[in-house]
Amino acid sequence: MISAVIAAAGRLEPAQAREYATDIKALARIGGKTLLATLVDALRGVPEIGRISVVGPRAVREGGLAVDEWSDERASGEENVIAALRSAGPSEGVRLRLSGPWPPGEFMKTLSESQ
Repeated sequence: MISAVIAAAGRLEPAQAREYATDIKALARIGGKTLLATLVDALRGVPEIGRISVVGPRAVREGGLAVDEWSDERASGEENVIAALRSAGPSEGVRLRLSGPWPPGEFMKTLSESQ
């Protein structure tokens, strides 16, 4: 089985936050559903996904989503991804997709130092 991890702590720019009525990207609603709920539903539809972990602010927990583990957000995006990966537990492998403001080399250095 594969563990899915979601770092859901990203913030929107002020203009976008006003438009979506939230500053948390994962809670932006499109078509009446949050981005996080859409992602969790899609992952639950994949038979190979056994476990879903989310790292983010407490506000993302309020939707009652069917995830297996919630972790509070950390001080940086890199730390959120590391926390998410650690929460995954044993699985068949890791596929990492990042969408953050940090340079990939800097993130990989942070990741390797945290081991």
